Amino acid sequence: MRFKKQESADPAVQGLEEIYDRYGALLFRVCFSELQNRQDAEDAVQEIFLKLLRRRPVFSDSDHQRAWLIRTAVNQSRDQLRRRKVRLAVPLEELQEYALSEEETGFLEEVMGLPDKYRLAVTLHYLEGYSVKETAVMLRISESAVKMRLSRGRELLKGWKEDSHV
Repeated sequence: MRFKKQESADPAVQGLEEIYDRYGALLFRVCFSELQNRQDAEDAVQEIFLKLLRRRPVFSDSDHQRAWLIRTAVNQSRDQLRRRKVRLAVPLEELQEYALSEEETGFLEEVMGLPDKYRLAVTLHYLEGYSVKETAVMLRISESAVKMRLSRGRELLKGWKEDSHV
């Protein structure tokens, strides 16, 4: 079944649609990285946009907006984890929806298996392409802490790389 996108006369809703089109997939990946469950990640993204609609924060530029959205995604995901108190395994079928190859699927499984603090730094820096400085701002840690987390994350992933002969 297909749904028609309805045009909204409300400028706030139109602006929200544009923001969703621009950042929805990124926010889903950040939430999925933390929550490791598709439905929970979708719920988290929905909550992020409800917060955006309710609070209507003013951003100085698109970088500020993107950083706020990512920070909110991280916080929302962690809030959901605290409430849930149980970590779920990622079904392989869910990963394959987003991976382009078997190799990428294997890599994503390894990234999902990293401890929380390394997984988020690796996801933002290597998979989403943010700089060390941007990652530090989003995670509210120092740049040297980001570098250390990336280094340790690489070390943990090194075994996967050597095993797969990448």
